[in-house]
Amino acid sequence: MKLAGVVLGLVLVGVAGWYLIPGFLHRTPQATHGSLPAPGGTLPERAHPLEPPETREQEVRRRFTQERQPLFRFMRERFGSIIAGCAEGEDVDTLDVTLTRNDADTLQTVMAGVVLPYGREYGFRHVRFYIPSPPSSPDPRTLIAEAALSEQGRWTLFPK
Repeated sequence: MKLAGVVLGLVLVGVAGWYLIPGFLHRTPQATHGSLPAPGGTLPERAHPLEPPETREQEVRRRFTQERQPLFRFMRERFGSIIAGCAEGEDVDTLDVTLTRNDADTLQTVMAGVVLPYGREYGFRHVRFYIPSPPSSPDPRTLIAEAALSEQGRWTLFPK
């Protein structure tokens, strides 16, 4: 009797396997919600493209630029006659200032009115001073001086 039960069980497992295993082996994947469209179909249009996430450096630069807007506005309003432009340099701790003229008084005015009181407060450790280059020059600006913040917190101006 036990033998008949074992044989019957094996037959049932074999028959079930015969019908189920080929279905698993030859089954085509079913489309699920959110999957790619069927061949020949199209994706729905997006209202606006997805932007890739910012890198850590981009995030830091964006945050610093936003927080420095009051300084840039102050520089344009207060020193617009001697400052042709100002912006962060390639390094986020560098301020690039383009002056309208190349003379010691202009440099000292910007050092005393901007760099000394606000440079460190706005996260700068280095300032480069430029003047516009002549039209025949390949570079739009000419470097005339640099200022650096020491470990002791003092600014030093280095004319070129």
